[in-house]
Amino acid sequence: SNSSGTARSELTGVMVARSDPAHYGELVLYKIPTLAEVDAPELVHSEIRKDDELTEFIKEKLGSVVSFGEMTLLLVNDTIVYVRPVYVQAASKVAVPELSRVIAVNNDRIAIGETLAQALEGITDEAAAVEPGITPGTETTPTPLPDGPAPGTQSVGPYNTTGKSVVSLVADADQFLQAADGAESKGEINQAAELRTKAKTALAKVQELLGGGPAVDVPAAVPAKSSGT
Repeated sequence: SNSSGTARSELTGVMVARSDPAHYGELVLYKIPTLAEVDAPELVHSEIRKDDELTEFIKEKLGSVVSFGEMTLLLVNDTIVYVRPVYVQAASKVAVPELSRVIAVNNDRIAIGETLAQALEGITDEAAAVEPGITPGTETTPTPLPDGPAPGTQSVGPYNTTGKSVVSLVADADQFLQAADGAESKGEINQAAELRTKAKTALAKVQELLGGGPAVDVPAAVPAKSSGT
């Protein structure tokens, strides 16, 4: 909503359900400061659809089905970022949607990358914080999956989120999703499902960290009022 009298929709709050055992199912409301002027999700998506780079990408995929995944809100470098995946499905009854691009939006900055790290790099001024040690334009040796063997192996092992930062967790989730796409293309459905589950675990930990720790632009959590039940 927007109380300034303009027609521009703004995000005023985010409600989440906690998943930690001691507070499982507890609803928490985070209020966005009025001065932050964060666009509402529907307005962000409208701006995404107007982006020239995305328009050209869709034209290139003419004949295939291009669809959007769910919009996710992240806190990156003390600023609110919207992230939305883009999937492409070939015109075939047996084809499955594959993650092809990731879009990141921060205020009026929109970036599209082949990975989440690339998209975040496009809207932040500190690329090294997204992909430490990697210089754009240089070749690098593929990095093994976090806490497990490299993509393509039969078992990806356990995934431990303890002690990981938000940026590290986001990078882990990105690697898991890419490996899942590769496994699925080889027909390794069980491994793909396991990898996607690990990606969800990483992103769930991101939400927990953002909800449980102090944030510069977002005030302390205020428990939502119950309906009396």
